[in-house]
Amino acid sequence: MKCLKLTIKGIVQKVGYRNTVYRTAKEMKIKGYVKNLDDPDESVEIVAQHPDHNVLEEYVKKIRINDGLIEVHEIIKEEITEKEHKKFDVIRGSPEEENAERLDVAETQLKKLTQAVISGDNKLGEKLDNVGVKVEIVAEKVDNLGNKLDSFSTATTDRFDMVDNKYGKISDRLERICISLEELVGILRILKPKE
Repeated sequence: MKCLKLTIKGIVQKVGYRNTVYRTAKEMKIKGYVKNLDDPDESVEIVAQHPDHNVLEEYVKKIRINDGLIEVHEIIKEEITEKEHKKFDVIRGSPEEENAERLDVAETQLKKLTQAVISGDNKLGEKLDNVGVKVEIVAEKVDNLGNKLDSFSTATTDRFDMVDNKYGKISDRLERICISLEELVGILRILKPKE
């Protein structure tokens, strides 16, 4: 089992980085753990294990995140030997620390959203406009589908009415033929000489 110890430096604590690292590890079937370090840089430590070294290298690329909230400045890699982990864990601090961290992340996100709205950042408005346009397109497609179903229903009903009408005429004719045949058989019985 290949094993890497990664020290992640940057803005990686109190921004939801550990959860992102965890989800990525689960998706890639990597075992190990992630935890915050109590160092002046507020780094994060990750131990990542997988049989394929290439998968570990791909994992390192995926966790090099810079999304405006999380900012990975540096990843220090070290190959190590460690006991085999059964799964990937997030090693957390006390519940008070963890709850405070969640509140910090929520506050940061709320501030960014508020600033975007106050400053008139058109990106948010554009995204909402795009969503509105897409909803309108979907609604139009649903209306078109409804119209097609109505047309199909009307056409189908008309065809069934036509078939029913033709079947009725055929049924009447067959019934008259049957009656005529029964009458003919009766007449033939009368005319047939008895032996």
